Amino acid sequence: MTALTHTIIGKKRRWFPEMPASINAFTLSEGSPVDTQLILQSPQISMYCADVKNKNIVFVETPPGLDLPAAPFYYLAQYEHATKVVTLSFDDFIRLTEAQPYPDKKFLFLYTVGRAGSTLLTQIFAGDPDTVAISEPDILSDFSLLAQKSPAQKAYVEKLLLSCFKLFSSSTVTAGKQRILIKPRGYCIEMGEMIHTVLPDAKGIFLYRNAKPVIESFIRAFSIAGVLSLLRDTVLSRMLLTYLMKRYKTSLLDYFPCINEYPLATIFKTGWTGLLCIAWLSIMKAYVALYRTGIDVKAVLYEDIIKSPQELVSQLFSYCSIPATCIAPGLKALERDSQEGTRLARSVAKKKQKYMREINMEHVRIILQSQPEIRTPDYVVPGTLMHDGSTQ
Repeated sequence: MTALTHTIIGKKRRWFPEMPASINAFTLSEGSPVDTQLILQSPQISMYCADVKNKNIVFVETPPGLDLPAAPFYYLAQYEHATKVVTLSFDDFIRLTEAQPYPDKKFLFLYTVGRAGSTLLTQIFAGDPDTVAISEPDILSDFSLLAQKSPAQKAYVEKLLLSCFKLFSSSTVTAGKQRILIKPRGYCIEMGEMIHTVLPDAKGIFLYRNAKPVIESFIRAFSIAGVLSLLRDTVLSRMLLTYLMKRYKTSLLDYFPCINEYPLATIFKTGWTGLLCIAWLSIMKAYVALYRTGIDVKAVLYEDIIKSPQELVSQLFSYCSIPATCIAPGLKALERDSQEGTRLARSVAKKKQKYMREINMEHVRIILQSQPEIRTPDYVVPGTLMHDGSTQ
């Protein structure tokens, strides 16, 4: 087995830093062979993404002493601080980890609809000194898309996942810890059953929020001056959206399968609000399906965290076997902006607020009216831990 190491010559400008991690974000030198044991032994080397086209796992090397899990977004800190890239074929990645022991850490997975306080909740869990909380390692995003695109490769993706979790468990970052909490991107819940097949003892948490604030938050967070007007409800923006859907609908189905339930005419009628509602709905439905398989997963409403943080976090920590003494340190995360230093920080969002308009809730109603179960924007999913101590 041989890995290749590349020096990063340059990093390509990205309009949206939050885009999924990709090896194409770097300009690289020619690769030089390196012993694969370096991947296992170096604390500076971490999994970054999967180059599915070339069937390679992509690692990055970052400076000594950099605390990647402490960053609001793991993949973004990797991109910003990476100095080298190491690539290893999928097959060699599996072979490399075959001798590694089965993960000895307790894994927790934090699934989310997005824009629902998941970065905050990740940092609340980081208040437990025996838990390493990792926010959005994008290697899982690529495995999720691979699983969606190639259902026949399910067993192979499961091997890749197990190799990935073995490396997380044996990493120097997690040494001496009892638990690893991983918050993947929202659409990775489509791979939830596979994750819990590979790690049957893992627990899952689904953090969600009512549709209206999620949609508004997405529009506010990802708008920039040049495109803000294109996200508003105008005939021009709907025409643009219809064009994009015709071109990219097949690709979007790998992220949000619910899109297939709606004709282009409905998406044109409801605009960006409708499309974002479909994305919210798709993840909500994926959680309900996951819950009904009997997998050990509970749901949490963002509104309940804000309303009764002490009670809600107490229930969550009890569910995850985290000592009650960690509740107070964890709740200190509420005192700061969990996404400070990124384009998604509250201070940035506040500046944009004056340019935002109310979304048309009639468009949300049109999307949800055909659904057999999730028919309202404030639907409470089964398995929700409520602040009054009950589970719906």
